[in-house]
Amino acid sequence: MVRLQSLEMMQKYAHLDNDHLHAHVAKIGSIMQIALQKNDKYRNSMDYLLTPKQP
Repeated sequence: MVRLQSLEMMQKYAHLDNDHLHAHVAKIGSIMQIALQKNDKYRNSMDYLLTPKQP
């Protein structure tokens, strides 16, 4: 799903020159990477909270 959105953005910005396009894709990539890292941290803390504690 994320890949499809990226593809749509690529097509949307395809008329721009390559340098601008690459800069834009790099920005999207870094934003997505930060979002994924936050998501992983959140999931890990949820796993920790939901894991039954061993006596």
